[in-house]
Amino acid sequence: MSADDYFEHSEHFYLVCTDLQGRFTYTNALFRQRFGYLADDLTGLPFHVSVCDEEDAENLAQAALRLIGNTALRPYVEVRKRLPGNVVVWQAYEMSPICDVTGQLTGIRCVGYDITRSKAEQARAEQAVGLVNDLVVNMQDGMLLVDSNQKILLASPFAEKMLNATGQKLQERHLSELTDDVLVAEVCRQLQEPRDRKHAPFFEVYHPVRKVWLHVRLFVHRSGTGVYFKNVTTRKRHEARLVKSQARLRAILDSQLDEVHYLLDPKLKVVLFNRAAGEAVRNIHGREPKEGDDFRLYILPGTEKSFAERFARALAGERSISEAEVPVSTERRVWYRIEFRPVADAQGKVTAVAFNAQNIDERKRATARLEEQNKQLRSIAFTQSHTLRRPVSSILGLLNLINEYGNDRTFADELLRHLRLATEELDTVIRGIVAQTDAALGSNADLDNV
Repeated sequence: MSADDYFEHSEHFYLVCTDLQGRFTYTNALFRQRFGYLADDLTGLPFHVSVCDEEDAENLAQAALRLIGNTALRPYVEVRKRLPGNVVVWQAYEMSPICDVTGQLTGIRCVGYDITRSKAEQARAEQAVGLVNDLVVNMQDGMLLVDSNQKILLASPFAEKMLNATGQKLQERHLSELTDDVLVAEVCRQLQEPRDRKHAPFFEVYHPVRKVWLHVRLFVHRSGTGVYFKNVTTRKRHEARLVKSQARLRAILDSQLDEVHYLLDPKLKVVLFNRAAGEAVRNIHGREPKEGDDFRLYILPGTEKSFAERFARALAGERSISEAEVPVSTERRVWYRIEFRPVADAQGKVTAVAFNAQNIDERKRATARLEEQNKQLRSIAFTQSHTLRRPVSSILGLLNLINEYGNDRTFADELLRHLRLATEELDTVIRGIVAQTDAALGSNADLDNV
């Protein structure tokens, strides 16, 4: 098949021949199909006016003149044409000479094809590039766009300020020229490591020259890499202060050996706990607690409903305190002072709940013993007051008689004998009261402990 036959029936290429004045002498079937609306017969019509709009007609004519001036050239030109329905199509043409048998130039052959789709894609790409350029130029954080050869294609102002120690623009420079910078050195090291391209690697690095912490994320593609970084110095300082505060808080909490402290998030995950809390979990549940555990694993059977209700109230901002005798095993129950305290952030939003349990078993049981002893003492006092009344009354009566008849020696001696008996009876009663009191109180040591 000859070239003319191929182009005559081609479904992809236009073939147009013109004379030296630019008038059609031949068009193939595809061209006639696209532009046949211009005339039933295109022969003799001016090519440069027919196939393109006015703004491109001059370019097409100039390309033809260059070929006429030098037949060794193969001018290439892109033109657009607005079709009926306001549809714009783009065409690309390459021109070559048509010569007679003597080698004399007689016309121009134009092989063309539709580039409308590629033009649209190019326009979208240019728009995207423009948006990226605008984004990078105006962004407050650092951004480097690097090609597959690690040449910098684009740098944001922050990147220029951070990395441009010499004053030379970063664009068109290679990363290898900047490896003295700790940020670039780490980026180069990360790019050399094999990795899953589905996940964007990130790291944080301290820049000693600028005295800032940077959070860096790499977006790796086969055509290049995007390096995004931002100043996170303030966050790092807050984190350092938070670590110190947590260490101090943990030291304080761990020093309270008889108090259990937990910090729980709204989903009942353990955020923080002290040493006493860890020991309690190990002793009661036989497991090693850790941050992130679901606290429901530690709630004692039978207390789940009460715990859930008070936890919900604490999340709503309500603090509650109660005392309860908690079954720590099948044989033993212990009294605890239990507190649910809401923990709010700087804006007042409750973000966690502090659950505190203080062992008050010794105090509660001492208080109960004291109350029982007081009850017994009151009973003793009430009972013995009647026993004391008889000898005291006898003594008072005898004393009155002695005052009245003391001159009668014989009678006075008899009164003194009865007074001695009454006194001995009183002493016996008092000793009995003391013995009963000691029995009720248990021992002086117990009273001292209370």
